[in-house]
Parts: sequence; structure tokens; C-alpha cells
Amino acid sequence: MRTDTVDLEKAGKLLRAIREGHSLSRPQLADRSQVSVAAIRNIENNHRADGQNSHPYSATVTKLARAFGAEAGSRILEAFDYGHLASEVFTDPDTDTSGTFNAAELGISNEQAAIINQLVEGLIELARSGNTNPRRPNTISVIRANPR
Repeated sequence: MRTDTVDLEKAGKLLRAIREGHSLSRPQLADRSQVSVAAIRNIENNHRADGQNSHPYSATVTKLARAFGAEAGSRILEAFDYGHLASEVFTDPDTDTSGTFNAAELGISNEQAAIINQLVEGLIELARSGNTNPRRPNTISVIRANPR
């Protein structure tokens, strides 16, 4: 990836504008995206700890983009010259976060929403693992067998 083809200052400002447009603080975005507050700050301000400009990794930008959904996320990917990843990021069912729990919508804390999201992701992963050992059923089987 060539840094000189991307206006990192403009891309960082776009990320900040989208974050603020969604009424999210940096810590809230960090919770939603699993990207550190420091990394978000550095990307928004176009600098690293050593003071140099640095193009963020595609994995980092992808996590941030997913936190906002397809429309805003695609704009973020495009701004950082990762637009070619948008169709992959937002159409792959394994990466779709449209079903994540939003703290504000549920009236719970960000920490509680993060825990719920982690539990759901873990349960989905267990379900996909296809544990076939009858002596040691996976968590999904136990939950289905003992609903409350």
C-alpha cells in the first residue's frame, strides 16, 4: 500500500466525522470495533507515537468500518484506499455485524453490550465448530436441550 496515494489527514478527518455523526466517543468506538482508543486517536490525527505519518493496516481499518455498517464503513474503507475490500467485508456472513447489540438502543452500558456481543460471537463459533462428541455436547446443544 502506497501512503502517498492516500490523503491520510483527510481520511482521518472522515473517520472522526463519521464517529461523531454516530454520537460515539473514542472509547465507545473502541468497544464496538476492538481497536484501541490510542489507535483511533492516531488514525484520526494522522500520526503515530513516534510522530511519523503511517498508513493504518487494512485489518484495523476493516474493524473500524464494520463498527459503522456498510454505508459509512464503505466510505471509511475507500478513504484509506481499501475500498476494494468493501464487498468482501459487508457481504461475508462471517463478518456481518448487523446483528450486534448496541448499548444505546438497549439502554445498557457499553461494557454490558460488549459482553453480550462476545457471548453471542462465542456461541456462534461453537455452533459452527460442529462438535459431534455425544459424551461432551457443545454449549449450543445444552442450551437447546434446557431452555429457560
